[in-house]
Amino acid sequence: MTKEFFFKLSSGRSVKIQVDQKPDAAIRTARPLVLIKDPHQQDYQPVISTVHPKYWKFKGLGDSKATELELVYSGLSRRHIKKFLQDLQNDFSD
Repeated sequence: MTKEFFFKLSSGRSVKIQVDQKPDAAIRTARPLVLIKDPHQQDYQPVISTVHPKYWKFKGLGDSKATELELVYSGLSRRHIKKFLQDLQNDFSD
């Protein structure tokens, strides 16, 4: 089951978070895919790609820290992140 969450930031950037979760797995095993799209771009792209200065630091981190770093670098506020986590918990608890 795949869930998508969309956020529109005041800067015009759009953030899409995709979570692919198996129904029998725990929510902690879900690894979100964080994608961004700036106003001048056509498609969504990863927050931290191979050309990003922090790419190798990101690759060396564990899954939870890497996800946290992606969410912060995407431009989401704490309020957005909290809402995303609450919605994710509600969607996968059903």
